[in-house]
Amino acid sequence: MTLNNWLILLCCAVLIAASLLTSGLTRALIDLGAFSCLLSLIIWRHLTKKQRR
Repeated sequence: MTLNNWLILLCCAVLIAASLLTSGLTRALIDLGAFSCLLSLIIWRHLTKKQRR
């Protein structure tokens, strides 16, 4: 696995754990942060692959 894959897996694990340990508005904000983090990682990977071509 590359470093990018490990970064995505680590980000998911941390955010899932944080989401399980909280509730209410804090949980919603963590879930929103997780979504935006994963979306930015996916877009970043897509753009770096495009530049390599």
